[in-house]
Amino acid sequence: MSLKDEKVLLKEIDQLKQSKKLVSHLAANNDSISSERKSSQSISEHLSAKNAELDVLKKKIEEQKQILDSLNEANSERRAVLPALFKDKDALRKEKQAKVETIKALRAEFRTLENEFRAHQREVRRVRNEARKAEDEARKAELEKRQQEAEAEELKRVPYEEEMELCEYLSNYLETTYGKHVNHDSQINSDEADISLAGEFEGLVLSGKNAGRDHEDDYLSLNKTTGKKKGRGKKKGGLKINEKIMLVPETIEMFALLELEPPSTINGVSDTVKKLQEKKTWFCTLPRGKVPSLRDKQRADEAKQKTSRRDHGDFNEKSSAPTSKTSVRGIKVKGFNAADLSAVDDAFPSLPGANPKKDTGAAQQTKVSD
Repeated sequence: MSLKDEKVLLKEIDQLKQSKKLVSHLAANNDSISSERKSSQSISEHLSAKNAELDVLKKKIEEQKQILDSLNEANSERRAVLPALFKDKDALRKEKQAKVETIKALRAEFRTLENEFRAHQREVRRVRNEARKAEDEARKAELEKRQQEAEAEELKRVPYEEEMELCEYLSNYLETTYGKHVNHDSQINSDEADISLAGEFEGLVLSGKNAGRDHEDDYLSLNKTTGKKKGRGKKKGGLKINEKIMLVPETIEMFALLELEPPSTINGVSDTVKKLQEKKTWFCTLPRGKVPSLRDKQRADEAKQKTSRRDHGDFNEKSSAPTSKTSVRGIKVKGFNAADLSAVDDAFPSLPGANPKKDTGAAQQTKVSD
């Protein structure tokens, strides 16, 4: 082999040595390329799976788009109605505003009328109060006038007239009812002792359906019938001196008004009559206003009752008398009504011994005595 060929061979060897590095580098590149190809294949497979999922999602999206399109169509139909609704809303707002203005006008008119009514009420109340005040003043003046007239009339009256009449009445009552039993008790007892059974029935003749019968045949007959029923005979004799007296509560109240003790027995009647006469004499000599009279006490009681009833709302302001009815006799809780004695003749209980001034009083006294 020639030198030139050797040189060429050496150059080729050197080139081959140098290309050896390139071949190793190329082999490495080929390995990397194959690995990349494998990875790209796995990626493509993964991409195909994702693409399949994307296809499913696209189908769902299409379905939702169809739903949205249907909703948009419905909304478009509704939106087409909105302008008319907005117009109706504006019309209703205007109508509401008109109603509000009407309400405000009516309220202002009502307030004006209410103020006028309040002013009228105040004026009526003022006029009524003035009229009531004038009426009260007139009533007060009338009451003062009547009180002055009553005081003047009272000054004309005999002082303690009711007390003296009460003493006279009680003394007459005791003397008429119980005085005769004290004076004639012994005489009645002696007369009863002298009368015999034969003398009692002497000169008497039978009368009635058995008057014509012969009663001698009926002597000691067991079947004798007289036609009369047996009964208790009348009690003979009058009241005894030591017998107790039963007085009615009104009479006891009369003695209490005079601050005297009523008699409890027949024996004490005379002493009580003397005390009544002394009391009457004492009232005759007693100056006016020395002690409170029955009339003054009665007026004080009536004023107290009026005050209590006024406090409880049970008093009639239009009249000076209480609403509750009082007895005609004038006897209340404390007894005798002295204020009505001059006007009412029947001021005391109708009992024997009174001096009647009218027929009605005499009839009542007769009834009580019977």
